[in-house]
Amino acid sequence: MTRPRYVCGMWCPYKRIGSGTFGEVWLAECAMKPGILAVVKVIDFDTDDEAADIAQEVKALMCLRWQQIVVNTWQYSMHDDSAYIVMEYCRGGDLHEYISRWGPLHEDQIRHIMSQLAQGMKALRARNISHVSE
Repeated sequence: MTRPRYVCGMWCPYKRIGSGTFGEVWLAECAMKPGILAVVKVIDFDTDDEAADIAQEVKALMCLRWQQIVVNTWQYSMHDDSAYIVMEYCRGGDLHEYISRWGPLHEDQIRHIMSQLAQGMKALRARNISHVSE
């Protein structure tokens, strides 16, 4: 997969930060406001049904805008055989990176993280959205 030039007209992906079964994840900068960062998920699809499923999932994500519970989804677009999803960039990395850098979590930190996960799952359930993680 080659680096997309611009996504949603204003995001310029410049560094690939991950990849998986369904596509790639890029760090992007806002062309209109330099210094503003986002994550762009690029998901390839083969059929119109897959494209419709992705669009439905993104619309559901865009309805879940709660601070500290769900990473915000800002924009999305479809072009050729790929979906581009622009999401909030979390500078601190993921939980695995945090533990690798700082060591095991204290009980109060675990309690706080589990509470946030439970709130996020509750928000998904309230909207009849299933979550499957790889």
